[in-house]
Amino acid sequence: MIRMIKHLIVLSFVVTLVYCGLYVLILLPRFAGDTSVFTVKNDQINQASGLAMSWDNPGILWTHNDKTLGNVLFALDEAGNTRGQFIIDKSVWDCEDIAVGPGPDLNLSYIYLADIGDNDRRRNVCSIIRFPEPHLNPNTDIATDTLHHFDTIRFSFPDGSRDAETLLLDPSTRDLFVISKRDANARIYRIPYPQNTVEINTAELVSSIRMTMVVSGDISMDGHNILLKTYGSVYYWSRFTGEKLQDVFKREGTRLLYYPEPQGEAICWEQYQTGYYTLSEELLGIECQLVRYEFTDSKRQHPLTSANLQLGQRKITTHSIFTFHMQRNE
Repeated sequence: MIRMIKHLIVLSFVVTLVYCGLYVLILLPRFAGDTSVFTVKNDQINQASGLAMSWDNPGILWTHNDKTLGNVLFALDEAGNTRGQFIIDKSVWDCEDIAVGPGPDLNLSYIYLADIGDNDRRRNVCSIIRFPEPHLNPNTDIATDTLHHFDTIRFSFPDGSRDAETLLLDPSTRDLFVISKRDANARIYRIPYPQNTVEINTAELVSSIRMTMVVSGDISMDGHNILLKTYGSVYYWSRFTGEKLQDVFKREGTRLLYYPEPQGEAICWEQYQTGYYTLSEELLGIECQLVRYEFTDSKRQHPLTSANLQLGQRKITTHSIFTFHMQRNE
């Protein structure tokens, strides 16, 4: 009788493994390395340094340069065509990343432009410019405007000047995170919501990560998927519901497929997390390129987890197979 019970337990375990394996193999989307490349035909976008998917304009991506025309916001469609150009009525130093998401008014989506570059580490105060996301008229070829109304979130690092090129906006808390670039272990700083727009905020050092030369990042609209980019690699993390962002980076990320670009410093999720985009600078006669990396099952709604990334990865994990479900708001 005892032997029969043991056999039943083993059989139950095997059936469970087979079921879970079939769930992973059949139901989950797989990353196949499918890419689409589009040339950005706009000579003014020559030092692209940030990229973010619009929340208010379907199929639109926002980008900007770093120092040259750093206060100009460009709207691109998913084929790299310019759809808008907006001048921010403010002097900037070195804009290195951009994020889109919630802000003070939950009925609006906001753009956060991160003026955080500091190659020589001589800035005592950096800033993040926040303003409601411009709405594009689909019947207008190229929208243009000058933006006069915005908030400036000034902040300092608690441990001295830092060069940084990565801004993350946590859509669940509206906290801002800045990741240093040149430290051997990149440092993660938090500017909690509500950010002070009058006095200087002191960013809080909350964690570090075993990476260096982090140049861009993005959090998906639902807050569950995170990308970080270096010059040569792209990494992915999934996030548990209610998990603090800084705790996510205690786990090793999954390396995704990425074809190195000339000075590639920009990345963002596609609107429904069916893939992600990168954008390069113009360099050595090579034009600015918008590249889309796509999941094979992107036309179906499924959980997205680090277990399903089959190409370009260094490590496979399955920690979130049954905990995360992609929220597609159509």
